[in-house]
Amino acid sequence: MPATVASRQLRRYCSALVAVAIALLGTGIAGSASSADPGAATDRAMTASPIKHVIGENQSFDHLYGTHVPPSGDSISNLLVKGIVRPDGAPGPHFGKAQQFTTSGQTGYFISVATKNKTRYTTLPAPTLNGAPNNPSPTSPPFTPPGDLLAVIEPSLEPGDLFLLTTGATGATGTTGPDPRIVNGTALPNGPFQLTGPNLPYDSYVGTPRTGSIKCGSSRTAAPATSRKTTQPACLNDLYPFVVTTYAGPTADRGGGNSMAFYNVQHGDSPLLKKLAD
Repeated sequence: MPATVASRQLRRYCSALVAVAIALLGTGIAGSASSADPGAATDRAMTASPIKHVIGENQSFDHLYGTHVPPSGDSISNLLVKGIVRPDGAPGPHFGKAQQFTTSGQTGYFISVATKNKTRYTTLPAPTLNGAPNNPSPTSPPFTPPGDLLAVIEPSLEPGDLFLLTTGATGATGTTGPDPRIVNGTALPNGPFQLTGPNLPYDSYVGTPRTGSIKCGSSRTAAPATSRKTTQPACLNDLYPFVVTTYAGPTADRGGGNSMAFYNVQHGDSPLLKKLAD
């Protein structure tokens, strides 16, 4: 789920990845009806498409599909279903489940922080520009060259979409520090927030929503087993901003609270990915 260039590349990469996966599944590479394995027949479901299950890495999944509601009625586990946010992007009744914490500085890799050593954020660290371009440029996105050169820069785009290469600059005075486009950005509630808004349309360059780790490690703390059936610790996912705001030093702009941002498909964000999911 760039500072901004990466953000757009991420969207294109995710779209391409999903499309390729659908194509591969559709042609039977992931297990076709003509498979010679007789045991495979027991795992074939009569579905409208070859896809039976979609499993996403939870943090990136919520960045894109945090408010998605499958039109088919299929089950989904995201911010909306858990009551953490509402369809309009506002905090939900269980918003506290996603609260974030800070702790003392760590000198190396760690996988657990005792509750007594964690402090709940009063407000989320301000999301930052994190290098997002503030003005169009003839040499880097968003571009300002003549239209006929845009197709050379990005030949895979349809002619009618080439204008997208020229839009999305932040308009800020610089490329670091708090993102002024985010509503109430310096006083956000401690939890997930909708990235887009009246001053930040979906087609905008933004700072990277870094997670710091995709495993139960540096940006997630482990909770002790709470039942007899639980033999492995659960990931609390409660140190994302702490990791992002400390791993590169106190003055580096690595995203602030960006790791808690999500696009709201209920408001028209991520239209292509929503179409693929629907």
